[in-house]
Amino acid sequence: MALVLWEITSRCHAIGEVKDYEPPYGSKVQMHPGVESMKDHLLRDRGRPEIPDSWINHQGIAIVCASIEECWDHDPEARLTAQCVAERFSDVEDEMDKLSSRSSSDEKIPAEEQKIPTIPEEERQIIAEQKEEDKVLVECSVSDEKLEEGERTWN
Repeated sequence: MALVLWEITSRCHAIGEVKDYEPPYGSKVQMHPGVESMKDHLLRDRGRPEIPDSWINHQGIAIVCASIEECWDHDPEARLTAQCVAERFSDVEDEMDKLSSRSSSDEKIPAEEQKIPTIPEEERQIIAEQKEEDKVLVECSVSDEKLEEGERTWN
């Protein structure tokens, strides 16, 4: 689900110029990766396609980014379901409809009623810290695997 959302968002004109197509893991794996290569990248290294800051900072796309991140949760039970993602997008669509119907009138929309979801700065920081923590965990687990394979040296 998250990969499909990432692919759709990467082709979205609303966030700026659409670049030439690049596969989700294009910069991290070879052109036609094998199953083992992808297993290593996804499972061992916990690799995910990069979500550019321009997406996260875009008011309309931020909710998509948050949904992508939640679909990638390392705990399968914590991942969003397709129904939950659909409900989120439906809520955003409803809010956008309300805003567009009001904006066509002379009535000014109070700021507190403009409920286009965004990711608060604190949550962005938590996401960034979690990514950094995940990198450390992966590095540690890779080191542990090497030790288990008998590569440990004694002084």
